[in-house]
Amino acid sequence: MKPMRPGPPVSRPNPLHITFKNPNWPANFITTENALEYFCNSDNAFYDKSSCNENVRMQNISRPLEECLLSMTGIQYVLWSAQPPLYVICKHRRNNMQNVTPLAYYYIINGTVYQAPDVYTFVQSRLLGAVEPLKNAFDHVIQYSRYNVAKGYYWQFDKKPSLKREDEKSEEEKPLQARSTHFQKTRTHMLMQNLFEMFPAGNVAISDPPGKSEAMDVDEKPEPNGDVAHSQATTEAVANLPGISTTKPK
Repeated sequence: MKPMRPGPPVSRPNPLHITFKNPNWPANFITTENALEYFCNSDNAFYDKSSCNENVRMQNISRPLEECLLSMTGIQYVLWSAQPPLYVICKHRRNNMQNVTPLAYYYIINGTVYQAPDVYTFVQSRLLGAVEPLKNAFDHVIQYSRYNVAKGYYWQFDKKPSLKREDEKSEEEKPLQARSTHFQKTRTHMLMQNLFEMFPAGNVAISDPPGKSEAMDVDEKPEPNGDVAHSQATTEAVANLPGISTTKPK
């Protein structure tokens, strides 16, 4: 008969990632007197059913729980601190009436039970959280480091570090905008409005320009006196507008 191979080790969940909450017990009903009773629940993963607290409850002893635990040895749970809505439960091993060894601490807040982390886990978590900011700080500072044969290594902070490619790309993708002041916009609008009032669209006749191969026929005919006066008045009105000159180029 072949010996059986041991199976893979069973991985236990991290107790720091486990919580317990009794849905049948409202959180505002938890007080200093019943906080330990709330913790000592058979469904609570943190509660050891072989503890002295469970033995006292199964035997239904009428004496107070504190007196019973003092005369017993083994794993026990006691209320360590109470600052509602925060309650701290201590799990310890009682060796005798005067000597106990703490094993773990749990806290209840708003009806949810958590295990308090130990010092090693707490320091490790803080160190891991500080590694990434330190790496970013070193990457930023290394951009100011310079080396010269005569001086050796030195720092140069007068020049800003090069921008990232993503920032440069975003600047290039911005569309160009026409630059104009508020005065230029309002002044142009006013001039165009005056020109449209002086030269209505109904009095202007627009004809298609002649082709390249066609010659332009110009008929020189004397204008009537009324048309000459109208043309002179129009020229004088345009000349009076600021920024417009009717002088013909030489």
